[in-house]
Amino acid sequence: MSYIRKMIKRDKQVRLTVGFRAKLKEGTHWAEDFEPGRHVILGERSNESFSVLVLAKGFTGKLVHDIKLWDNSVAWVAEEDLQLVDMNLADNLSFFDWYEEVQGKICPGCFKHIVEYEELCPGCGREQG
Repeated sequence: MSYIRKMIKRDKQVRLTVGFRAKLKEGTHWAEDFEPGRHVILGERSNESFSVLVLAKGFTGKLVHDIKLWDNSVAWVAEEDLQLVDMNLADNLSFFDWYEEVQGKICPGCFKHIVEYEELCPGCGREQG
């Protein structure tokens, strides 16, 4: 049994930190905006909140560098509105780093394709740049 499952089973509180993956708790306004249980990757911390990268609806699997896993959303969410999912820093931070590298290349028209400067998006035809 993994460390996280043991801690949860023992009802121990694991403090959230940058790089962890969490999900939005039910009954919060964030859960209403996105959906309860939506997975997020925790970015920067400020006081009792995190900037989060919201993952695609229904995503619960392994992170790969694929724009389809991102929901075109980032937000500041209170720590109390989040529930820890995993502490796999290698995969979570790798995805977050990859997102930061490509965010300026994500088509602002459809948010579904990564397009180089002055190229046309294959999805919506909009020129990047």
